[in-house]
Amino acid sequence: MSPARPQPEPEVTSLDRLLDALGPGVLQLLAAPAGVAVPATALAIHDPTDPPPVSRGTLLLGVGLAPGRELGQVMQRTAADGAVLLVKVAAQEAPALAEEAERAGATLVAVAHGAAWMQIVALLRSAMNDAAGSRRGEELGGVAAGDLFAVANAVAALIDAPVTIEDPQSRVIAYSARQDEADDARMVTILGRQVPDEFMRAFQTGGLFRRLYSQGTPIYLDDIAPGVLPRLAVAVRAGDELLGSVWAALREKPAQARIDDFARAASFVAIHLLRHRIASDMQRGLQTELTSSVLGGGPLAADAASRLGLAGDAFRVVAVGLREGDAVDNELALARIWDTLSLHLSVIHRRSVSGVVEGVVYAVIPVSGDADGSRRVVRQAADGFLARIPSALRRGVIVAIGGHGRGLREIPTSRRDADRVLRVLRRVDSGDGTAPPPADIEEMHMQVLLDRLADVAADEPVTPLGPLRLLIERDARQNTHLVDTLRAYLDAFGDVAVAARRLEVHQNTLRYRIDRLRQVPGVDLEDAEQRLALQLQLRWLPRNAAGGAAPRRKRRAEQGRDGPR
Repeated sequence: MSPARPQPEPEVTSLDRLLDALGPGVLQLLAAPAGVAVPATALAIHDPTDPPPVSRGTLLLGVGLAPGRELGQVMQRTAADGAVLLVKVAAQEAPALAEEAERAGATLVAVAHGAAWMQIVALLRSAMNDAAGSRRGEELGGVAAGDLFAVANAVAALIDAPVTIEDPQSRVIAYSARQDEADDARMVTILGRQVPDEFMRAFQTGGLFRRLYSQGTPIYLDDIAPGVLPRLAVAVRAGDELLGSVWAALREKPAQARIDDFARAASFVAIHLLRHRIASDMQRGLQTELTSSVLGGGPLAADAASRLGLAGDAFRVVAVGLREGDAVDNELALARIWDTLSLHLSVIHRRSVSGVVEGVVYAVIPVSGDADGSRRVVRQAADGFLARIPSALRRGVIVAIGGHGRGLREIPTSRRDADRVLRVLRRVDSGDGTAPPPADIEEMHMQVLLDRLADVAADEPVTPLGPLRLLIERDARQNTHLVDTLRAYLDAFGDVAVAARRLEVHQNTLRYRIDRLRQVPGVDLEDAEQRLALQLQLRWLPRNAAGGAAPRRKRRAEQGRDGPR
């Protein structure tokens, strides 16, 4: 038997490759005493209170570092460990900082001053993943398979202009060098990893995407907006499937021969995009499977956590869902949510893991041993995540936080808590059509308990008793809506403004109805036990059996009949 042929090792990403791929618009080398052919294989975030471990190959992002004593100490540390330090620095401060780095023996890189650190992380990870995905001896079209930045450079050479490769949602997957020859709109697109909203709206309204994706020839655009260079765009397909598009920023319309070369390049790009997608899908599938094992517990959970790099003494689970639709309908939206959540957490909770399981995006976040402290930290993370979601998508996103779980064994319990909160939040009516704010099990425990009790009694016949029976009979006899009023009032914990908004009536009208409620024998809204008994019965009874929500026109007619406006 012949010996097995050794498999090629993944090519190690280096600093010089990142500098070439991302270009001077994103990364600018200030000092490199050891040269630029140093490995760049991992990202870490500077944290003065909890310094991350760094070693040769680590890119340390100096978030919050400014010229001064602390920055000097960090430079000395990275020099000793062989890491690369990335900082934001004003142009006038760069020369002095470069000299200081040379004296310390530190490799120092300046990042785009106007870019958010989240954007920098996304760009670095994309470039590092593409470079690490290529393998020696494995090429397609003369470019290492999976190296989409090299693909972009190859297309840029054909058309003699800087290009971007984008997915069907106009998110930037890779881009070529020479972007400094383009315009501000291109730099905003690259830094944001997304075509800006104003251009997206204009392209959609004008039918550009429909034209681009329905024809196989390039489209030349020379009237996009003032100050924006002309663009040449071509769709990328694999058979009937749309994979994305390629966009070139031009000074003038190129000769027909170059346009033909650009069109033919789409087939070349398609091969690389397919491989990129396959590798990405495999990675996502594996991460989802491992995350699902951790969330479910059992004998494989510890091994899955180890493979994910998940470790700590305590955890909280965050569940992110959509108010409407099922897993199939929401597939694209959930993928965008997962991308945003994982990127957000990679900066502030670098040891967290996430995945999409059964139509919900879950994140497992390592936290401190203090339950109150972990609650505050995870709430801040949830609020920050929501702030980064596009407003059109944010209206339907709900975020639920599970309890404080001590050790890996309690992660499934925290997941169940998050699921139960998510279920309650899906039924919350904010009054203006927006999703409710993030909520955790500590603040929602009563609503969750009522919901669970309702589940227990769901299959048993329930007969309204006492005051509730009288209210139902009066509503049926007098065409009033006292049961609706009671339900809204109790669900709002006695908040008249919230209850009135849910019923779409004036607050004075609601107060008038509550006074009528108090006149019914046995109704004592000051008695905690009676309030609980009434709320349980209302939860268990079908809405149509307990005076379901009245049509809007009936409610408005009633406002003129039973009390002041």
